[in-house]
Amino acid sequence: MSVSLYYEAHRDTPLTRDEHALLTEITDAGFEALVAETTRRLPEWLRTGQVTDAAIGPREMFEPLGPYAVRERVGELFAGSAKLTRSHIGDAPLMAQTHHYLDALTRLRDAFPDAVWNVHIDDLDVPWTPGGYAL
Repeated sequence: MSVSLYYEAHRDTPLTRDEHALLTEITDAGFEALVAETTRRLPEWLRTGQVTDAAIGPREMFEPLGPYAVRERVGELFAGSAKLTRSHIGDAPLMAQTHHYLDALTRLRDAFPDAVWNVHIDDLDVPWTPGGYAL
């Protein structure tokens, strides 16, 4: 069984070129922060069994957070998802991934404050609290 994080932002006007660049910058930075943490913690995760495939590298462990749709439907600004569960990772890498992606989504929400947001993990809404998304 797989679990995924989904997000979508809606507003009446499409992304400008600068906003599209900002969207890419924020999602890429979130993934790079996750890769940096994974690189640092991978020896420990392998030693403790949190990662069971020693051949997989930090970039290949996780799906990027990047959007799969930009303005495909009227009112949709962008939408995306990332698979959270993997057969070769345990709770610690999963929580690191979730933390980095919710941080990136918080930065996106701050960057696009006029959008209406929906963030959920499968059918569970991820609540917005003052200061960010949190579980």
